[in-house]
Amino acid sequence: MELNNSKVKRITWWQKNQVKISPWIFLAPGLIFFSIYVIAPIFVSIGISFYQWDGLSPSIYVGLQNYIELLDDEYFYISLWNNLKWLIFFMLAVPIGLGLAIFLNQIVFGIRVYIHKLLIV
Repeated sequence: MELNNSKVKRITWWQKNQVKISPWIFLAPGLIFFSIYVIAPIFVSIGISFYQWDGLSPSIYVGLQNYIELLDDEYFYISLWNNLKWLIFFMLAVPIGLGLAIFLNQIVFGIRVYIHKLLIV
């Protein structure tokens, strides 16, 4: 039996793994920027929070003292409550807007007159 001298097509590593690797190549720049500008500052801020530091003078390690002082401050709870209200209303904006859009899109007798009076007033 005689062997055929046709070239055997070799599959490279890239051809075999292209479907798995391609999404990560496209995501890599975004993940790098997200890590540098979002994740890293979060950890740096957590590290700085254990020090008493005004940004110019040398820092002094105080441990959890900043957090204890924060829990004793009445303005912290006011600002926390304001942030929670903002978060709740922000999350409700989309369903309320969708509900209004669905309501205004219905065919109801007299809806045009109602909308016209609503917009004029």
